[in-house]
Amino acid sequence: MRVKAKDIKDKESEWSSGFQVEIVEANNPPNIPQAPSGLSSGFVDSTYSFQTLTTDPEGDSIAFQFDWGNGDSTT
Repeated sequence: MRVKAKDIKDKESEWSSGFQVEIVEANNPPNIPQAPSGLSSGFVDSTYSFQTLTTDPEGDSIAFQFDWGNGDSTT
């Protein structure tokens, strides 16, 4: 970052020398979700709903990925 000055008569100074500024965004991972809830058995080609809940320390939106234990997962 650098800066220059301007007076009331529109006369400007030269630019100052540079100054290094590092902007760091705090971003922590979401908290561990609760164990999913829903039916524990079902039929092929049927649709089922499952629920879980967690929060994010910064209030960011959260997407869930469910691991079915057979190599498949869904988001």
